[in-house]
Amino acid sequence: MRSSDPDKIMNHMTDSLERHLNEVFREINTLAKQGTPVRTGRAQRGWRVNNYSLGRTATVIDNRVPYIGILDQGSSRQAPRGIVEPAIEQLRRRTYKL
Repeated sequence: MRSSDPDKIMNHMTDSLERHLNEVFREINTLAKQGTPVRTGRAQRGWRVNNYSLGRTATVIDNRVPYIGILDQGSSRQAPRGIVEPAIEQLRRRTYKL
């Protein structure tokens, strides 16, 4: 790659950033799945990483189980702090070793 081609440099940087962000989203998804309370396993199986394209690609972690919001608010004794925030915090601590 020539340093005189700014478009190629920018494309390379964008591709690299997207790859790293996708890794972060997959890891948060994994941690959320692991931190989800299990009675039947339905809520735990509901976690997904989805990519949408509306001109630009957007990555979203979701869980369409109707009661996931209640679980994420800490309604379960198995996960009294919720699911998503502890997953993000766990990744942050691991990444920055804090």
